[in-house]
Amino acid sequence: MFVSRELIEKTKNNLYDNRKPSYSQNFLKSPEFVKSLINKTADIITKLLNSKNPPETAYLILQDKAAERFVGDPLVKDTQMSILLKTSYEMNIVANIDRSNFIPIPKINAVLVRFKKRMEPLVEIQDCQLFRDFVVYGYNQWKPTVVEAFKKVFNQKQISIIEKIGIRKVKPRGLKIDQWLILFETFFNEVPENKKNLVIGAEKRLKNQQRKLSKWHRTR
Repeated sequence: MFVSRELIEKTKNNLYDNRKPSYSQNFLKSPEFVKSLINKTADIITKLLNSKNPPETAYLILQDKAAERFVGDPLVKDTQMSILLKTSYEMNIVANIDRSNFIPIPKINAVLVRFKKRMEPLVEIQDCQLFRDFVVYGYNQWKPTVVEAFKKVFNQKQISIIEKIGIRKVKPRGLKIDQWLILFETFFNEVPENKKNLVIGAEKRLKNQQRKLSKWHRTR
């Protein structure tokens, strides 16, 4: 499916519009759209799928390497982005796209990715932000193991619970979604509120850091 430049521009503007749609929508985007916003792909997909009324199914044409970051396991190891999306969406590559289908021919390989909303989310809606903060906190401690990453959060008793699922020596980026869910359950049920406060707001803090870094690079 190909779309006109006018429609692409309209779609870009709508995605950056702060107003949320009043109904669920299905989307199919062109490679030109993605290429023009390649540095903001993650922001666009997050805004699209985490909106007040997210689409039931979204089809996006993405660069193959970018697609792997969003789909994660079983294609590659899960990433922070894929873990955050998997609580609400099932994701898979449905087709490889021949570069020669487009003019001009792009230098990157493109694939069609389907994001299908789960009938039942893996995390309760009211706990979704806490889970996101938990995952972001773990990924961004830059520690060699998940236990080291959460050293300030989990006490020895809680670490012993973690050991039972065999992830003591695993890096945060080595965890799959089911392991993150078990880890989060331990955090949610066992960790006192004062320790939870170390994690709360982690996603917002990361976004602020990225925003400042981006601004710094633009003004150099």
